[in-house]
Amino acid sequence: MKLKVILTLFLVVVTLTSAETLGSLPSREELENFRAKQRSEVAENAVIRYEKRVERKKHPSQLRLKDDSVVLSYLGYWTYLPAGSVIAQSSKVAERVGGGTEGRFVKFSEFFERNRSWIQAVPVTLEQAWGKEEISDSNFEVYLVEGKIVVSTYNGNPISFNGVLKEEN
Repeated sequence: MKLKVILTLFLVVVTLTSAETLGSLPSREELENFRAKQRSEVAENAVIRYEKRVERKKHPSQLRLKDDSVVLSYLGYWTYLPAGSVIAQSSKVAERVGGGTEGRFVKFSEFFERNRSWIQAVPVTLEQAWGKEEISDSNFEVYLVEGKIVVSTYNGNPISFNGVLKEEN
């Protein structure tokens, strides 16, 4: 009986303490203000980098890999991405795109595993990459607020994106 009373008192104390610590939930108005603030940060800090690829003027035998690629580098590792595969980027990580090739070259899959916190791979179909179908950009805003670079991928590998971004309201 004494044990039951002690356990009940303990549960009451824990419940009261946790309720005071957590506080109340934010109101709808506070949530809307928070979301509006995040959207304004996206507008200030994000850059949509969608650009049509320029036709080559050189003969294919004269091209080098670096002529049609973008370099991603971070913490002593770097990799090549096809030009046009970076769809969007946050200004928080802009210095990691187009940087130098100092350090060790790694394949995209290994680089992506090491830097998953700031790279977001968006799978696209071949039709979307070629521009025959639209790709929805509903999550791009979230990725950019989080400070990520959005890379188009096909079967887990980066692919140039020449498609259309569908505006969703």
